[in-house]
Amino acid sequence: MPDSNKKQTLKTKFDPGDIPTSQDFDDLIDMATNATDIDAGTISANYLPQDLVLASFSGDGSLLTNLSAENITTGSLSNDRLPQNITALSFSGDGRALTHLNADNVVAGTLGNEQLPEDIIATSFSGNGSALTQLDGGNIYSGTIASERLPQNLSLISFSGDGSSITNINADSIATGTLATERLPTSTEQLAGVIRLATATELQQATHNSIAVSPSGVASMLNTEHSAIQLKLDEKAAIADVDERINRLRAMIKFKMDVAAVAQSPIDTSTPQVTLTVVDGYQLQEGDRVLLTQQADSNDNRIWIARENAPWQLATDFNDSAISNLYIGITVEAKYGEYNKNTYWRLTSLNDGLVWKKRNDLNQYSAGTGVLINGLEISLDTVWLTNTIQNIVANILAQQTSPEISPEIPPEIPPEDPIVKI
Repeated sequence: MPDSNKKQTLKTKFDPGDIPTSQDFDDLIDMATNATDIDAGTISANYLPQDLVLASFSGDGSLLTNLSAENITTGSLSNDRLPQNITALSFSGDGRALTHLNADNVVAGTLGNEQLPEDIIATSFSGNGSALTQLDGGNIYSGTIASERLPQNLSLISFSGDGSSITNINADSIATGTLATERLPTSTEQLAGVIRLATATELQQATHNSIAVSPSGVASMLNTEHSAIQLKLDEKAAIADVDERINRLRAMIKFKMDVAAVAQSPIDTSTPQVTLTVVDGYQLQEGDRVLLTQQADSNDNRIWIARENAPWQLATDFNDSAISNLYIGITVEAKYGEYNKNTYWRLTSLNDGLVWKKRNDLNQYSAGTGVLINGLEISLDTVWLTNTIQNIVANILAQQTSPEISPEIPPEIPPEDPIVKI
């Protein structure tokens, strides 16, 4: 460090009038050439060594060049001192303040769930989805679900496709369609009280007479019993006459098929119902026919089919919107209800929509032998018909001449009331 006292003392030796000594000149030379005593001005770079080694530097270092970043061991460079684009082999440290990161460049590691949004929308996903929950089956549009992913008992409204692998089918559950001939057995095993047709092999071996009914055996029996069969055909004609009379009786009345209940307040037929409504104290069931009489649009006062979880449908006998296909006098019977059970409702007006009124003017008909009447539903007594046919068959098989069976036929009912069930 410069000695300020030494400098001031040396100055006094060279004031005007003073005679410096040889030592004073020596001191002046030493001070002028010793960098330690320099306390003002600037040393020219020419007088500095090329390599300057100091314990520390301070001051403005903006003019320093060829600095080595490897020698920066403390402090932090400000953002202003860094280039906009930094290329390095690797980075480490806290990167939470980094922005505009490109997800395409994430090639290792796993993002934590907390770094992902709650709802992720992507073109496709791959990987193990076993931990996914709340999956919507309605969004599965490709691939095939493995059998082990399906419940053992699968209940659906309908199935389509190849059912050849379905087993344990219950014939009682076949409600529609017709079985092809090749799906039927060629013969029926013989049991007590049961007969079957002979097979081709049995006919060749002539063993059919004792174990089965053969075509030749049937023909022989029919030939010997021709007269008896003719008698039974006449009796069958009489039964057909009963059917014809019943059909004529039905044709005299303009009836539609009966309905489960009559609604005397509006029902929304377009909005699906999870649980079908109660009408007149009766809980509607899927597929019930319901007569609506008080709809907002009176043209909708028709017979509808109740549907669960689906809009209601017009009944097939009421699905034509043309008023010209309807006519005054059409009548339906309500089968259930607290107040309208077994009542009859008649279409009375077509001018300003459809108007229905309860009927109280229907005649009560009496049943006869072989004929059943339930309200206005007229039908053949199947028990009586079955017993009659069994007697006929028994007489033929026993080769007996059966007594003439004369079923009572109800007299024709004159067309006094023009209302009948179709």
